[in-house]
Amino acid sequence: MSLDRYVTHGVLLLVAAVISGYAFSVQLAPRAGALDAAAAGPVTAGGDAWYGRDSSIIKPVYIPTAALPNRAPLIYTVAAGDTLESIAKDLKIPFREITWSNPGLRLPLKTGQVLRIPPVGVPGFVVVVRKGDTLASLASAHGVDPMAPARFMCPIPGAQIIQKFGPTSFAVEPSYDGYLHFHTGVDLLAGYGTPIDAAAGGRVTAVGFAGDYGLRVEITDSYGLVEVYAHMSAVETAVGVPVQQGSEIGQVGSTGLSVGSHLHLQLEIGGVPADPLPLIGCSA
Repeated sequence: MSLDRYVTHGVLLLVAAVISGYAFSVQLAPRAGALDAAAAGPVTAGGDAWYGRDSSIIKPVYIPTAALPNRAPLIYTVAAGDTLESIAKDLKIPFREITWSNPGLRLPLKTGQVLRIPPVGVPGFVVVVRKGDTLASLASAHGVDPMAPARFMCPIPGAQIIQKFGPTSFAVEPSYDGYLHFHTGVDLLAGYGTPIDAAAGGRVTAVGFAGDYGLRVEITDSYGLVEVYAHMSAVETAVGVPVQQGSEIGQVGSTGLSVGSHLHLQLEIGGVPADPLPLIGCSA
């Protein structure tokens, strides 16, 4: 179905439950064959329904007594001291819904910067609809058919998180962001050769050895978020390959600067490391 008839340039909310459908502000004409109370002739009451002279059941239309939820995207102006994490916490939404709704977003945020935010209570993200877009093309372009949209799945189901994102006393970690030692990702404990699944969907943008990361794979989604899988022993994908959430991309190893077999998962937004937690299915 093309959206040309309804919009030439506007905003569409892709809801998280994309497999079931979409929520957008257009009104379609009634389907052929829909019951039309005006054409049904005289009716008689019968419990919870009315019966027309042709004995066709005409269900009553229930009018809501409370205000319907507002589905319009929100506009948020960044204030001094705001961060992605603080805004997400205040609005009670995953910070990835903010990054996915604002393509090209770079950190740190600037005071006065305007952000698009999904409607409160409606999981998903905001995209711009242009002439020629269809529901199918938007779904394909933005990868809205994973198992858990807007969430990261644990790349090794059940794996224990042995080191989290942030400042650390572990001396092997480099200095970053004013801290003497800082861990720029999340470490998952797993045996050598354990399969690694993509935490989210996207396209493979880098494969190969990269200094301390050892053998690594980078996957970039349509909004520029980059997932880095490091210290791998083997890779099962290649640059340019589209990857769905949950697809196997390689195996755990201990290449690069590593003191044992494990997976280092790193998330980058605008080239800046960000906390990939929570990871659905990991062990704390």
